[in-house]
This record gives sequence, structure tokens and C-alpha cells, in this order.
Amino acid sequence: MPYTTPSHLANLFVKRYPELVEAGKGSDWSYAGWYVEMLHLTYPNSFPIAYADWEVPDGYLMTTGERTDIRIPMPPPGLGKDAQ
Repeated sequence: MPYTTPSHLANLFVKRYPELVEAGKGSDWSYAGWYVEMLHLTYPNSFPIAYADWEVPDGYLMTTGERTDIRIPMPPPGLGKDAQ
């Protein structure tokens, strides 16, 4: 689907992976705080690289954009459904 919207893709994901969606429900304030910090570090025009077809460093996320010297700490581990 090369010409679909993000909302449509999200709905497809929910329909195709209901167990994964259910497992991801709930609040995770540690991750939310990490995410806000990541947005702060990459503002206004850098983007974190979490996966690539080349070797990425262990222990932090690299960035792409105007500033490639930014080192983003890895996100905290998820709590999972049972920890809520």
C-alpha cells in the first residue's frame, strides 16, 4: 500500500496483531520520559537510528540529520502487560 495514510496503517496493525496491541496497553512513564528526552535531543531536524542495514553501535542510538554527533541512551526495558 504505497499511498495509504498513517491512520489506515495503524488500523491495519491493530486488526492484524491484536495480541501485540493488547500486550502494549497501559502506561509506561519511564519510556514516555525517555521518548520526550529523545525528542529534545533530536530537535529540530535529527532522527534516531534504531535499525540499519549496517552495523550500529551498542549502548546508544545514533542519529541522522544535521547533527550526527548526538548519542541517545537506549530506551528503558518495557514493563509488559503483567507489570501494570
